[in-house]
Amino acid sequence: VRSDSTNEYDQHILRIKKIEWNDNNISKIPQQIGFLDSLNWLELENNLIDTIPGVIGGLTKLEYLQLYNNKLARVPAGIGNLTKLRELYLHNNVLDTLSFSFEALTSLEIFWVQKNNLTSLPSSLCDLIDTSLPVSAFYYYENKICTSEKSCSGNISEQNCN
Repeated sequence: VRSDSTNEYDQHILRIKKIEWNDNNISKIPQQIGFLDSLNWLELENNLIDTIPGVIGGLTKLEYLQLYNNKLARVPAGIGNLTKLRELYLHNNVLDTLSFSFEALTSLEIFWVQKNNLTSLPSSLCDLIDTSLPVSAFYYYENKICTSEKSCSGNISEQNCN
């Protein structure tokens, strides 16, 4: 999806607002994605992506980020800078930690991170759940969070703790 705009010289420029590249065997997100300053929707589900470039944290208009069913082992700290992010889908990857801060993600309405290898949840996420992220829109089951101290809500009945 593109939108037309004009610059200060009255020249037409195209701005990419939405990318949907699902089921394409994509293994790498190019660094150039950081230039897409109008991008508000990024959907890359069911691919082979194992790394997210740090420049993604500069996509200040991003509201929707869908990276489930990939091979992600980590998420860059810059994700915590996406203050307009409303929906974040990271389920079905191989994440063992969420090493970014949720403190500025106050617009987050939905967060799915189930079916990863998480052993705990960051306190900044727990604080967000207590203040603005509805617990009913937070999905973290089928991880390895085995004690109530590490799970925010203490509801660990569906965790795989063998």
